[in-house]
Amino acid sequence: MDIVETLSQLDELRSQATPGDWCVHPNGTSVWNGREYDCDDRSQWMIFRTGVLSDESVSNAEFVVELVNAYPLLVASLRAKSAEIERLMTERPGEKIAG
Repeated sequence: MDIVETLSQLDELRSQATPGDWCVHPNGTSVWNGREYDCDDRSQWMIFRTGVLSDESVSNAEFVVELVNAYPLLVASLRAKSAEIERLMTERPGEKIAG
């Protein structure tokens, strides 16, 4: 799968998911819709985990949340750079373009 197909697949999955921003509950038990945890609004729960928590499971939740929140900026930057490379390749056919 190339980068264009990967981004298309991620865009499709993101369009079906709860929009960001997301945050992790302070004790790592759940992922919430919003910039920060609001103990009075349980309607914002998106992912809830019960059972024993490990440092790894909390780190996994934090990683997923950061990816969701960073996704728009990362994709916009990647698409802009790809467009710039495409433009340079069109303007300078045969020249090596450093990326």
